[in-house]
Amino acid sequence: MDHTKGKGQGMGEQTIVNVHNAPPGTAVRERQSDGLKVVDIMIQDVESDGPFFRQLSRRTGVRRVGD
Repeated sequence: MDHTKGKGQGMGEQTIVNVHNAPPGTAVRERQSDGLKVVDIMIQDVESDGPFFRQLSRRTGVRRVGD
């Protein structure tokens, strides 16, 4: 669910992104989408099926799709 649309209009662009304990290999990409600033963060652990992702997958059933 997107809670950003319609909020903060007229206030200018505001973006705060905090990533704590990001391991080496963490990739960050900023882009614009439908007038919103979007920050995509890919934690290397998720990309490489590391221990965090394996535990998350066991607990929630989440799976990676695609490359």
